[in-house]
Amino acid sequence: MFFFLPCEKLKESAVSVSLFCRSFSAEAAATILGVDASEAVIQLEGLRHSKVVSVDREAKDLSYDIHPLMWSFVRSIGNSKKFYQKARERFCDFFVSKKKDFSALLDEDYVNAFNSFDLNRHNFELALNIFLKTDHLLIPEEYHEIIMSSYLFDTMLDDKQKKRYFQLLG
Repeated sequence: MFFFLPCEKLKESAVSVSLFCRSFSAEAAATILGVDASEAVIQLEGLRHSKVVSVDREAKDLSYDIHPLMWSFVRSIGNSKKFYQKARERFCDFFVSKKKDFSALLDEDYVNAFNSFDLNRHNFELALNIFLKTDHLLIPEEYHEIIMSSYLFDTMLDDKQKKRYFQLLG
């Protein structure tokens, strides 16, 4: 499927969205692709037409997901491409900034914040791994503390302890 994509731009897009570890919105894809939302939708629909991504018809909001076989293949070839590095940096930035949103949500609803975080756990873990493997000068300084405190919290507690902690606070 990948090699039959009609242009390099769609191939680059397939590699970039292969970073997502679960379904994603067009807005999230736009951030990772480094384009505006309308351009992201055009690229995602091109990928959907080529069966690289699919649409979750049962979701209340439009959600895309990369085909599992394509996910494995595209991620394996993506490491050799320069554009993949830019997408990785944007992916890291996107999910690190989402951690700030969770911090605000923690004050209002601990259990909901934990469930929301747990839903995107693999994306956050990948963002953290990208952060730890990249030049820290590329990551805004304000994210360092958030990432490191999250990493410490995640390392210190198992899932049962985290849920119990959040339920006690809620």
